[in-house]
Amino acid sequence: MELAMRPTPLLSKISRQALFGVLGFSLLAGIVAAAWPQAITPQPSTAQLIRNANMQMQRRNFKDAAQLFTEALGREDIEPRTIADSLEKLGQCSQRMRLEDDFEETLLEVVDNHGKSLEVTLAAVSSSQRYLRSWGIVIDGEFYRNPNTRAGRGVDVSELDRIRSLRWLTDALKDQNTQSNETQAARIYLSMSEQILRGRSAGMAWRLAELTDLTEELDYTKITQHSGYQSSSAPVGEGGGPLLHSVPESLDQAATDGERLRYCLSQAARSQRLSGQAKFQWARFVESQFSVATLREFQWFGRWNQSEDNTSERLQLTSLSDSETLAKLATGIERFSLPDDYHHIALFRELVDQAAGRESERALQALANIYLNRRQYDRAIEILKLGQQREYAFANSMLASIIDPRLRLETLPPIVAERKTQLPITVRNAQSIEIALQPIDVERLYREMKVASSRGEYFQLTNPSQLLRDDAIKAYFVGDAQTWKEDVDCPDNHWNILHEATLPATAGGLYLVTAEATADGRPSHRTMQFAWVQEHVLSRKILKNGHHLYMVNAADSGRPAAATVELFGLRRDGRITRVDNRVLRIDEQGLGSIKLADSTRWTAVARIDGKISAIIENDHSYNIRRWQENAFNQTTAYCISDRPIYRPGDTVKVKAWLASSGYAGQRAEFRSGVPASFTLLDARGEVIETKK
Repeated sequence: MELAMRPTPLLSKISRQALFGVLGFSLLAGIVAAAWPQAITPQPSTAQLIRNANMQMQRRNFKDAAQLFTEALGREDIEPRTIADSLEKLGQCSQRMRLEDDFEETLLEVVDNHGKSLEVTLAAVSSSQRYLRSWGIVIDGEFYRNPNTRAGRGVDVSELDRIRSLRWLTDALKDQNTQSNETQAARIYLSMSEQILRGRSAGMAWRLAELTDLTEELDYTKITQHSGYQSSSAPVGEGGGPLLHSVPESLDQAATDGERLRYCLSQAARSQRLSGQAKFQWARFVESQFSVATLREFQWFGRWNQSEDNTSERLQLTSLSDSETLAKLATGIERFSLPDDYHHIALFRELVDQAAGRESERALQALANIYLNRRQYDRAIEILKLGQQREYAFANSMLASIIDPRLRLETLPPIVAERKTQLPITVRNAQSIEIALQPIDVERLYREMKVASSRGEYFQLTNPSQLLRDDAIKAYFVGDAQTWKEDVDCPDNHWNILHEATLPATAGGLYLVTAEATADGRPSHRTMQFAWVQEHVLSRKILKNGHHLYMVNAADSGRPAAATVELFGLRRDGRITRVDNRVLRIDEQGLGSIKLADSTRWTAVARIDGKISAIIENDHSYNIRRWQENAFNQTTAYCISDRPIYRPGDTVKVKAWLASSGYAGQRAEFRSGVPASFTLLDARGEVIETKK
């Protein structure tokens, strides 16, 4: 048996060869099997990546979508139009995921690889401005737009982003055949004009007198902070007149950013398709600098009942011709004429007459607003009637606001019970005003206010304006309303007048005042306002240690009165609203003191003979602490100069007062002989000179 089972040498040799063969085949099969999926699985195409990215974005898987968009943008076969759309969506995903730094890295790679494409360049500029925040932090020599820590030096990089975008557009402009395709060139020029005006429009227009160096090294870690000085006046030139920029022969010959802007818009206007857009952009900029709207900060400009009878001829708005304007320059308010290419009325009229579509409609609306600001209502009516003929949606409502009766209840003075009070009403285009005085159930309002406030739905007790919606206030009417009619003498030029209506003597309480302006053949106009008629006055003074002193006096004579003050307090504790109810007795001298919880909003209601007679609302209690006392007691400086504006070479004379202000009866102490320093800064915020 042993001889039968022992293998022969030949069989052993064959067995070993077979064994090694089987092992070798198995090893080879494993290697092939491991490599086989990679060999037969194709990489997804660029189109498939984009489809998958859009699918993930729709599912709000922004991280996966961003990875797929980034991979697709790295492909060499991606189309420019697809790049533009993918950059937009990648920017949205990165903004949601707070991955602006990763998005910027991808953006720069796309511009390096596809920057010669117009579509890509315009998309890169747009995405850079929309999805990259214009500030960040420098940490250890590295700049981060979205750092995970607040450590480091905060910097504003908007100016460097602007220069980088202008570089991209300038390079794309050189790569385009502008003679063969005016529309493509116009798109670049329009984008360039937007970047030129970035940080240089409105109150920053004075910076257009500079020439931005597009060769400047863009080192985001070494930022020179640019001035953010906002001027409320239009800049002036060397002669003291308005600063005007001419159109250079080429972009390279521009001496200022203003000339660059003029050249870009003039080139964009050569495109028949984009001409209206370019002209409208220029007209809007000029309007922001030289229209009468620059005078809005002056009270006499915005006063509705203002009459020009006593206004100097130079400042009369109604006498302005279309070729004139009245604007605030750096040298003061000036009345002057502008050339046609700088006059906003002429520019807008050209668009109304020549342009079609959206630009014509926007220009017509701008013209109507200009004439309204000039108080030249007849011209505004003429423009708006043209808008009606063209069926512009805004024309009907704007025209109705000029020619139909309109009124507004002005701020009511304190109304004392049983006394007649003058009710100021601004009105136009009306023949009469119908007025109603309706009593309101303030007790019911007070009960419902406390219930609603405990649910976080606070409303004012003396001005529950939300109840005016859907006539909900009618449920609180008590008694009959007093009604009367007063005639008004409105001028025919659609100007506003201030009419003083007379409120009759009435008992104390809350009332709804309704006024309605009427005129024959024209729709009436109604407005409403709440009026609190006070029999007594409730006042409060904060004392130390959390105590509050309340005082009650008669509204007509000022005599002190005894009362009961109900205090309803609300305090937020996380998401929970805490309610506190307190009662305070006011003695015969009209005084009462109570200690109230800190950081609580109180409504105080004074009752006399069981009736609500005085109210203090939305009154926050904050106990005076030591740090607040230090804030009250501090040293303050006040300086004046000998003139509002200086020319080069002028001597600046300054006078200053230094005093220590006090609180709670402490008198201000003027100080002398104290060392002080004066620093003179230029328009960029850079130090010119310091004197001690």
